Amino acid sequence: MSRHKLVIILAVILLWNGVGTAGESEVQERAMQWLLSQINPQTKLVASYADNPTCWLYDQALAVIAFSEAGGKYTQHARDILQFLQNNRNQSAVGDSCWFFSYEANGKRGAEYTTTGANAWIVMAVIYYETRTDDKSFRPMAEQTLGWIAHQCLKKINDIRGVVMSDRNYPETGYEDTKVYSTEHNLDAYSAFNNMGLLTGKINYVGIAADLKAFLTRVIWDGRRFCGGYSLPGGVDNTFYLDAQSWGVLALGPGYSACLQLAEEKCLVTNKTHNLNGKTVTGITGFTEWTGTKHFWAEGNEGMVAAWRVAGETNKVAFYHKQTQRFAEALDKDSNDKILGIPYASSNSNGASGMESVAGTAWFYFNERRVNPFRPPMKP
Repeated sequence: MSRHKLVIILAVILLWNGVGTAGESEVQERAMQWLLSQINPQTKLVASYADNPTCWLYDQALAVIAFSEAGGKYTQHARDILQFLQNNRNQSAVGDSCWFFSYEANGKRGAEYTTTGANAWIVMAVIYYETRTDDKSFRPMAEQTLGWIAHQCLKKINDIRGVVMSDRNYPETGYEDTKVYSTEHNLDAYSAFNNMGLLTGKINYVGIAADLKAFLTRVIWDGRRFCGGYSLPGGVDNTFYLDAQSWGVLALGPGYSACLQLAEEKCLVTNKTHNLNGKTVTGITGFTEWTGTKHFWAEGNEGMVAAWRVAGETNKVAFYHKQTQRFAEALDKDSNDKILGIPYASSNSNGASGMESVAGTAWFYFNERRVNPFRPPMKP
């Protein structure tokens, strides 16, 4: 065999196994450096947006997964975040624990609002960390959080069990959180229970995961898409949320990928313009959050990229991922500083949404590394 052919074969093998090209490695490192730049030196939490000190719980989970995936010297950053969370749990009388929705950079509680989904993501992050490091020290913490979800948020709908959004209602959200079964939160919880069951072999986790899957596939899936959720007494919410589609495929597999085609019909936006750091980008095509919204949503776009990969749609993976990269690079504050944060969205209607974000950057990094956070790399 010629040396030229051997090099080509080796390159194909590396790409197939998730090792990027030299160009991809560079952009991976730039995204990783931006995540590192968001770390608070005292608490070790990551600030969720550029120039904004709030540390949302979900973003801490994303950062843990990204740092765990990067490995080596970055692993300590994942461990630092998990250690903070272990030291700052909201402990219940029966031993379960959970976390509030956000923290300030100094570690003080931000939004005193506990949601099922964000807590499930911390469990997902612990599992991902453990699969990459073999460090089991945070598993008890994660299992206590699953206990909180099971005891406080797992409820029956007729003969099927799902999880409600929170253990209590919060007036500022406008929802009756204890009566709303969000599809997104149930997908998060399914992944957390299912993966912990695979990791530990404990039958109780496997059983709860089976219940949640039954709820998602029998109540929420209508044959071509995942509905928005279920509420009492209203029933099924037919709102078309993008995350319900992409995360549904990431959690439950390619058998549900018909919803991705529908998402292109309902949530695709084209020719978007955005201004940031004194720069402008035009002509961006990608996905928005739900039907009726018009901005380009980088985090959601990258969620769709990950889901298209599960579905085997490699051309769409390449196209939409490149849109996010062009969006970020065109608006990069300093193209020479080897740091690249991904703006959250092309709209600045709710404050920080137009800034570089942990959510956008972490999901972009996941796709550079071919990571599905809903399906961590379990050992056989």
